[in-house]
Parts: sequence; C-alpha cells; structure tokens
Amino acid sequence: TVHKGDFYIGVQPDSYVGRVGQETVANFIAVDWEGSPLPNQTIAVEVVERRWFSVQEQDDSGRTTWSYDVEEIPLTEGTVTTDANGRATFTFVPPNGGVFKIRAVSTDANSRPIISAATTWVVGDGYISWRQQNSNRIDLVVGSPSYAVGETAEILITSPFQSESQA
Repeated sequence: TVHKGDFYIGVQPDSYVGRVGQETVANFIAVDWEGSPLPNQTIAVEVVERRWFSVQEQDDSGRTTWSYDVEEIPLTEGTVTTDANGRATFTFVPPNGGVFKIRAVSTDANSRPIISAATTWVVGDGYISWRQQNSNRIDLVVGSPSYAVGETAEILITSPFQSESQA
C-alpha cells in the first residue's frame, strides 16, 4: 500500500440532504495509517456551491446528448482542529438550493497535501439546476446512509424539470 501522506482526513455531513437557511454540519476525522485518531490536527475547510450548466447538443447523426460545465462558487471557509478523538465539526448555512461540496485540506510533516471532500444536496423553493445525464436517470439522494425500522427516510429527487412532472 502506498499512502499519499502520513494520515487521512474523513469528511461526512450530518445529513446528505439539507435545507436552505438551516445550519448544515460537516464532521471531520483525522486518522493515521492504522486508523488511530490524530488529535490537534488543523484542517482547512472550504464549502463551494457546484452550479451545473447543462445543454443538449445534437451530433452529426442527429442524436442528442447532454453536455455540461460546472462552476464552483465559494460559499464559506474556515479552519478546524481535531479534538482528542481526532474529530472536529464545521457548520454553514446554505443560502440557496443546490449541490455543495465540503472540501478538507491539511498537510503532513513532509508538506504533502492531504485532501478529502464530501457532497451535500440542499433543497429549497424554486428551480435548482441539477446536472443532466445522458442515461435519462433521475438521481435519488438519501439523507442518511441507513435508517432504523420506524424512521422516516428523507429522499431528494433531483428532477431536471422546472414544474411539476409525473414519472
């Protein structure tokens, strides 16, 4: 196994589906190669909105496909320091719906960059330009990796349509 640095950073939002204007919490952990927590590790945090610009193009044979560009718009940044258990949290409030990437960056003793990221989806009123895919699929984003019996699952449907639609 070849490691890119002396340790790893893990990033996980409290929920993969958030709401406009509500606090979103990102959890961080720093661990060594054996998985032991690293206390007092400084991590730079950057949150960017990933705004998708999708267009349908027609090729020479008349087939249409989606192509897209993504713009990363900085929302907020800061630093966190891991506690005795190698953990830290960072909070932000998304001002609008969309896809937000939470990026964590640190360096090891040899100045090698340690980078990790996670994504959270935010719902709100109005149209959100989710990325269009050529598979004719509509992605379903689950709010949590697992649910217990009796819990209500929160599922975001990344619909590409601007108005109510039937699927």
